Amino acid sequence: MRSSLITCWLVLLALHVRSPLASTLFRTESCAVSRGIGLSELIGSIDGLRLLPALIGVAAVLIVMLRALVLLQREMSRRVEIEQCFATQLSFQQTMMEASRIR
Repeated sequence: MRSSLITCWLVLLALHVRSPLASTLFRTESCAVSRGIGLSELIGSIDGLRLLPALIGVAAVLIVMLRALVLLQREMSRRVEIEQCFATQLSFQQTMMEASRIR
């Protein structure tokens, strides 16, 4: 029952993603089922509880990186605005200096 469920998921993954990895896993699962070998015996016993800390760690790193990206974009837009204000101010000051020269 479980191996047929895994096979169904791999077929759906292969049809949806069409990735070489999914196709390879499907072929490996099909060969293993025909020989009477379970997929867990084929690739080792990796349960969700062992992968959960790694998944949480990757998610935390992604969240921190996305937050840093948002803050960096906000800071860069502020700096561009300030730079434009300074450029306008400098242009105005130069125009005033040229206009106020005594001839």
